[in-house]
Amino acid sequence: MNTSLQANPFTFPVWRQLLPLFLSISGPLILYLFTTPRVVVLEDDGLFLMVAKHLGIAHPPGYPLFTGIAHLFLQFPLGTDAFRGHITSAFLGALACGVLFGCARLLGASVWAALAGAWAFGASEHFWSQAIIAEVYTLNALLFFAVYLLILKALQAPDSRTWWWGASIFFGLSLANHYPLMVLAFPGLLALALPVWRSVLSRLPELILLSLLNAALPYAAMVWRSLQNPAINFYGPIEGWQDFWFYFSRQGYASVDVSPSAGWWDRWEFLQWFSVEAFWQLTPLGFGLALWGLWRLTQQPSLTVLVSGILVFLSNSVLLLALLAFDFDFFNISVFRPYSLVCYGLLGLWLAIGLDDFIRRSIKTPELQNLGTVIITLLLGSLLLFQNLSKNDRSADNFAEKHAELLFQLLPENSVFFVYGDSETGPLGYYHYVEERRPDMELVNLQGLVYGNRLFPVRSSERRK
Repeated sequence: MNTSLQANPFTFPVWRQLLPLFLSISGPLILYLFTTPRVVVLEDDGLFLMVAKHLGIAHPPGYPLFTGIAHLFLQFPLGTDAFRGHITSAFLGALACGVLFGCARLLGASVWAALAGAWAFGASEHFWSQAIIAEVYTLNALLFFAVYLLILKALQAPDSRTWWWGASIFFGLSLANHYPLMVLAFPGLLALALPVWRSVLSRLPELILLSLLNAALPYAAMVWRSLQNPAINFYGPIEGWQDFWFYFSRQGYASVDVSPSAGWWDRWEFLQWFSVEAFWQLTPLGFGLALWGLWRLTQQPSLTVLVSGILVFLSNSVLLLALLAFDFDFFNISVFRPYSLVCYGLLGLWLAIGLDDFIRRSIKTPELQNLGTVIITLLLGSLLLFQNLSKNDRSADNFAEKHAELLFQLLPENSVFFVYGDSETGPLGYYHYVEERRPDMELVNLQGLVYGNRLFPVRSSERRK
């Protein structure tokens, strides 16, 4: 077993443990609160805000876990519904940074090195961009690293059921959020547990049952809620196993996930694009330290941490690109951008390990080691703020609101307005169904999606439509 896993870093007084953990969470959270939009924006923001407000059903596979969490956040009397929906993602993203900090500490990184990894991940361009709008990807990162941390804890006490049960519960919950990304990550998580495979095998039935139960309950609630005909219901009532499978398997997105015109050259261009993005997400300095951390993991007696991390990284990037078969264009780049957030989290984890090892090798005096780590941590934070602040400061983004206001002013009383596509359905629907602007008018989606007032069943033939 990895010797760094045998020494428990959590042996300091309670306040010395909790303060760094608090900083790993509060630092990114403050950043997100200052830069999050105060009103609805584009992407899928309006859709998830409507779904959270009405406890409705989002696009496939439904994301029932995120819907429930966001609905709770929308109950707080703080700002607009849009702002409350955005801080849902901010809070979940900040928690993901805190869990990453815990993972780095369990792998032997010093406090400041672990903070550097957590903060670098939190301030990376793509993760930051998803932590300031209503989206499901910060929750996916939080659940993945929660499972990762619990497995690391279970490796310290393989005969204890607590950590294995916790990992199973969180993995099941992750399937009720963005299951395709977690299924791709599963082989890497399995590889992490290989050193104690006998202990896992002996309790495999109960672990599988726990995971399936925690995945099934949110989906069961989603099906029940769809039958109540909420105002926001992407495909309409889920009335049987066939309807549920159509929803869960994302069959309606088959033409989106795989383009007939996409070839291997598109995959190659995407791979080049992703390589450049991975290099810049944590700055070149951070990327270099992450490579150092990877090299450091090759020196460990057990290579399971290294192998599991590489498996997850490749499955959420290279393998995913091969399966999706996107055309390499601006639209599909924007669609793919948030899919690999876990990869950037792994880079942050490796950065923490690399920074710690680099400082220990370069500086022999303990006091100066701490000072050197602090200096590099602050330097990384400054570089990331300089690099990404202008891209992700959306606190004054009001384009969607101004567009909606203009349309509402132009439309006469008792209008019926037909919308098509995400850029109209989400923002206009948010102001009509959440903030209840222009209650006299009616919004109708030409595709028969999202709103409850459908012109026809979604799965009707094209001729019938």
